[in-house]
Amino acid sequence: MNLNSQKGARNTFPLQLKITENRKIIMRHRNKPAKNRPTCKVKLMTLFVTLTIALLWVAFHQKQIREQEEKKVIQVISDIIVIEAQKSQQIDHWWMRTQLPATAETMTLLENKKNEVLSKLHKYRSISAETESLVSRFNSFIPGAYVNGGFRFLNEHDSQPSYPTNSIGFFFVPEEMMRESLYYCPTWNSGINGIAMAALEMPEQLEVAILFHELGHAKRHNKIDGKPDSDAQSAERIQEEVEMTEFSGEILNQISHGAYHKYINEIIKRELKKNRFEQVIASITSDDCAVFNAMFGCSGEVPSKLLMVNCVYILGFRFCETRGKSMKEKIEVYNWFETNIK
Repeated sequence: MNLNSQKGARNTFPLQLKITENRKIIMRHRNKPAKNRPTCKVKLMTLFVTLTIALLWVAFHQKQIREQEEKKVIQVISDIIVIEAQKSQQIDHWWMRTQLPATAETMTLLENKKNEVLSKLHKYRSISAETESLVSRFNSFIPGAYVNGGFRFLNEHDSQPSYPTNSIGFFFVPEEMMRESLYYCPTWNSGINGIAMAALEMPEQLEVAILFHELGHAKRHNKIDGKPDSDAQSAERIQEEVEMTEFSGEILNQISHGAYHKYINEIIKRELKKNRFEQVIASITSDDCAVFNAMFGCSGEVPSKLLMVNCVYILGFRFCETRGKSMKEKIEVYNWFETNIK
């Protein structure tokens, strides 16, 4: 009996063949690499590149904002030191405006000025054990001046004197020379074994604090029993500057019976939300400057400027202390100031 000839019977072979062929086509399609269709790896790579570009743009934008903020901070701090000092009501009194001739009269003038300075140091020698030690160590100065482009002792024979163990040179610089350099602060100079100081009448307390700072350098680097001075950019030298600046700040604090550091601490407290020392320093106001100037009788432009330089440093250093920072961070404050302000 032919089953295929029966009524109602169905021939399924062609259908099965078609299904089988369709499956083969589907399998070939699945196994064949897709053209123009991104793989998962490509998608991830594209996403990574896109995110990287976005993050770089954000970082660049934030850097621009920080740089703009820092420029504003630098300008504000510069104004604190320069503009506020220029508001002074008193004209600076220079007792030597130009280079003086090497005469007996000039030598007498320098000798008298040197004795005035020495008298001030003796007056404040008991502030601390270190100030007492410095005055005992250097109880005399050999006076000189900036003449003919260099530091010279104006003695009878115009020759380099021999140094007793308790003496260093003390060189007065006339106004015209200081104006050219734009640097008015007394400075220890190992090469001449002495201190170069502007021939300017200074408020006594500020002058003493600055001189003790320089004598601290002299103790370490004088030609009698000191060690050679290190390179100006060395870590050792910069740390020494931080230590001597803190030393002069401590002297100002002792002279003011604690008022100096107390007021600086108040500035830090009112700016507790600020996390960077530059921001705290930039918060100093005209009223703050007036308080500091009144504290030490600074009424001339140069003395006010010198005082505010110390204020800015000490504010930065004490800010570091309130945040539990070490000498490393204080050195960063010093370097930032030297790079951006001076």
